[in-house]
Amino acid sequence: MLKKQEKPKNFRLYNYGLSDKDGKFRFYLPENPNFVSCSLVNNKNNDYVLVDFKRLSSVMEEMGHTKIDVLKMDIEGSEFDVIDDIIKSRVDFEQLCLEIHQRFFKNGKTIVRKMIKDLNYHGYRIFYVSDSGEELSFIKI
Repeated sequence: MLKKQEKPKNFRLYNYGLSDKDGKFRFYLPENPNFVSCSLVNNKNNDYVLVDFKRLSSVMEEMGHTKIDVLKMDIEGSEFDVIDDIIKSRVDFEQLCLEIHQRFFKNGKTIVRKMIKDLNYHGYRIFYVSDSGEELSFIKI
């Protein structure tokens, strides 16, 4: 667990997750107890814990930030809603490194295409795709 690990002195850990809404939500535990990735998306497991979540725009406002240089997200299926919220709230970022989880959704390919189209429309282009196709990186042009 990150709380128990030694971290650089300037490292800050905040006790909330990233979502497209502010609030306390069900964070579903992995079906396999040996895995560590929880999700706001209920994938065949009804076990959950309640966790505080914040929108990126809310976090930025609290911290007094107006721009992000590099945003890296691996948020287990919530990335599509969060990206949509980031675009709608006009969060300014230069690069986005994103792990996508289209496999969580029956219409996953359609969701990914829409997300890419929306990012393209707002000036972002893909500059890297991993061999698995699950990691995408975008840059603002």
